[in-house]
Amino acid sequence: MAAWVSFGKELRRLRELQGLTLDQAARETGYGASTISKYENAYRAPKQDFLNEAEALFATNGDLLRRWAEAKRTEDDPDWHRKIVTAEEQSSGIRMWNPGLVPGMLQTPEYAWQIFRDGGPLDSEEEIEQLVNLRVSRLDTLRRASNPRMVAIISEAVVHARVDRPGVMRDQLEHLLALDADGTVRVLVLPADTQYYGAAAGAFRLLEFRDRPTLRSVAGSDDEGHGRLEVINRTGEWHTSTYSGARSECVEVREGERVLVRDTRHRELGHLGFGPREWEALLTSVRTAQAR
Repeated sequence: MAAWVSFGKELRRLRELQGLTLDQAARETGYGASTISKYENAYRAPKQDFLNEAEALFATNGDLLRRWAEAKRTEDDPDWHRKIVTAEEQSSGIRMWNPGLVPGMLQTPEYAWQIFRDGGPLDSEEEIEQLVNLRVSRLDTLRRASNPRMVAIISEAVVHARVDRPGVMRDQLEHLLALDADGTVRVLVLPADTQYYGAAAGAFRLLEFRDRPTLRSVAGSDDEGHGRLEVINRTGEWHTSTYSGARSECVEVREGERVLVRDTRHRELGHLGFGPREWEALLTSVRTAQAR
């Protein structure tokens, strides 16, 4: 029932937002309080009939139904896939690299449609439409879950590639520019004349957390084509701060008993040191400033 945990939390949030007890929600929907409690705690998957009543009660304009459809689709997903999705929703920062395509969650519906059509020529239009809807809604789902700071790096070849009609690619590029402009995702392009970068020949994501090591998500990385999560242990190693984007005008961080910070462009000037509480206070102030 792991696929229904997020749905259950949202159901409880909506009920409490309206100030309803379980008994009151039961009277409004015609379902027992114990049944609704099981839905909220992911002990049971709700049927669509209940969703119709819940949609009318909470007036979510179809959002709750979309969440239900996504949970329904993913309840049979393999364990490795659910782990990746859960990790993304718990992350504080996501860095994406893709040498051949616009990263999935940043795709427009038309762009995603063509990618799915080319990858599954025998799929029905209904199947493709469902895949497209789930893909393009992923970004909003992440922003509701943890709103991680995101950086996407794509190769210049992706920008110049023609996917379907010229208008499809134009709309896709305008969509990327809009996401970058409003601060949703920092979009960077790796120039075509960049020297060999074989270590980044395949697409991957780095998932960063405030309270545990960074994870790398690699799609189709084992013998059976499954994705996997790999722990990147950064303790004692310098790395670029999540809050610096991906430019050279940034700071580097090294975690340990004390957190060390230095200027990337002037490493010869040394570093600043922070205790755990001082570092957390600094991060809190940065997050607060970014939220304004």
